[in-house]
Amino acid sequence: MGVFIGLLNIPFVLLAWALIGHRSAVRSGVGIATLSAATIYLHHMHAFTDESWLALICGGAMIAVGIGIALRHGGALDGTEVLATILASRTPYTVGQLILYINLGIFTVAGFVISWESALLSAVLFYIVVKDLVDQIAHGEAGARRARVTTARHEDVATMIAGRTGRPVLVDVHTRWYADGPGEDVWVVNFTCSRMEEATLVEDIEAVDPDANVTFSDITTLHGPMFESLATGH
Repeated sequence: MGVFIGLLNIPFVLLAWALIGHRSAVRSGVGIATLSAATIYLHHMHAFTDESWLALICGGAMIAVGIGIALRHGGALDGTEVLATILASRTPYTVGQLILYINLGIFTVAGFVISWESALLSAVLFYIVVKDLVDQIAHGEAGARRARVTTARHEDVATMIAGRTGRPVLVDVHTRWYADGPGEDVWVVNFTCSRMEEATLVEDIEAVDPDANVTFSDITTLHGPMFESLATGH
């Protein structure tokens, strides 16, 4: 099973390399390799419980935590997450929802090939445990993120972000306001990115300006040119 997991997900790592970025693909490859190795090592261990529902809930929660952590840091644990992350930036659905829909298709095939009992148990697991937990851990419900960078080196940061994402950014000047009145002017770089781009972009921004302040917020829907730019910017 562990070897099968590793081999099956190689095409998805290559897909991430082509459409998301090299570092995200490497991180996904590390996550998938870790899952594959752990499966090989743990496959023959004695089960902690013989209760199917307890195993489903606890096992589902643990795998959901792993998926969420991997997505949060720009990686993935299997091909469905890579595909879901790519689709999330092109559709109004969240990563957790897309993982659910993709797996429902897999469960349907499994019902015909293996057994409907196992397929239905897995479907219930994903619907009740995995989907929402993945979204919570991976930060937010949207497939896209809005970022604001306050930096004194706005030209260098803006040029770097535009080059990394292939999408234009917005640069504004704002005035800090204190209790006793206006203060100094500051530059703010605004841009939109996918969830898997977030971790690597933060690293790049800190490399250009270690004193920059970066904030991210969720985007629930995208319409118009900004959506098209995000969808084709990889």
